[in-house]
Order: sequence, then C-alpha cells, then structure tokens
Amino acid sequence: MIKAEDIERLPTDLATVRVQYRLTTPMALRLLDRCRGLERVIFTNFAYRQTSDRVFRLLDEKGIATKCDRRTQGRPVELTREQVRLIKSLRTQGLSYREIAERVGCSYSAVANHCRGRVKGKRWREEYR
Repeated sequence: MIKAEDIERLPTDLATVRVQYRLTTPMALRLLDRCRGLERVIFTNFAYRQTSDRVFRLLDEKGIATKCDRRTQGRPVELTREQVRLIKSLRTQGLSYREIAERVGCSYSAVANHCRGRVKGKRWREEYR
C-alpha cells in the first residue's frame, strides 16, 4: 500500500500498485513517471471513493486498469470498468442477466442495475450511459 511519501521509494519495474489513501493528480503523475511498466492500480474502498475522476481518467488514458480491493470493509465493491464493458457487450449479444452474472462473476442485481442505468455514483453514470 502506498502513501505520497512512498512513491519515490517504489521499484521502477512494478506492474501492480495498491493504494490505501486518496490518490491526487500530482501523486498519480509521479507514480506514472516512476513506474513505467505499471499495468494495474488497486484501491481500498476508502481510497477509491476519495480519489477524483480526473485521476481515473488519467489512468484510463494511459491504459492502466483500476480496481477496488474486495477485501476491505464498508461499502460494497463497485464493478471494474472492464466488467461493466463486458456486461454491456454480453447484453447486446442477447444473454440473460443470470448468464452474464455467472460469466462476469458478480450478482444478478449488479448486472440488472448496470443494464437498466440504475448505477449509483456520478462517475459511473457519466461514463456508461
């Protein structure tokens, strides 16, 4: 798990980073500059909710996957962007909510909510409509 002061001490060949605290835009830029081979950033629930949309757009532009760690307490974990894209594509192929839920590895209600546009949170509503 990284904090702001830990970024300079990270190895340059990291593929995955876990973020425990809010990731600001300057921190994200330093992280991207430091770790050239970065493929995925995993957030705790707290860090995920505290991080701005601008940081998520920056990571997405660089092709870095973001995920919320399922092992944290509190609010239920939201689906990753890749899972949402998969849900949308499988639904357009005519699969049922139950079949999609089994393939993606999430609940029936999560699939139904994403397909019907009943997703909570500004970030998700703007990106997936």
